[in-house]
Amino acid sequence: MRISNYGVFHCAVVESWASDRKRLDKTGYKYSWFVSLGKARYQVKEVELWALQSGARPGSDYLLLRRDARQKGVTEFDVLPVDCPKLNLRNGGQVDIWLTSYCAINDVNEFIEFARAMAKRPEVGKLVWKADVPQAAPDKP
Repeated sequence: MRISNYGVFHCAVVESWASDRKRLDKTGYKYSWFVSLGKARYQVKEVELWALQSGARPGSDYLLLRRDARQKGVTEFDVLPVDCPKLNLRNGGQVDIWLTSYCAINDVNEFIEFARAMAKRPEVGKLVWKADVPQAAPDKP
């Protein structure tokens, strides 16, 4: 996964995914946003809750994220589980071996409460800053 800055005066980031780092320049991208969802408690510490909102139309995907509120700078997030409440699960059937079900939470307050519930559980992964995006070599005259 690569997240890069869209520009100094823009709120969006550019998010791209590939199976390996070499392919990141060749894949598509989405404009995405880091959305603060407030604070919560995990174990004995205060944490910040975030969502990475990927895309906008016709809908967005979300990663729920948690980080220690005392952390200076942003170098790491815990990726939270997303166990959709049964009332929010939309079953789109199956196409061959691929499931098309999704979780629909359309109210911001309900989404924040859902994130708080997921923040009480162990992370399912880490989102960790590894390195700056390599810059292309300037053209030679």
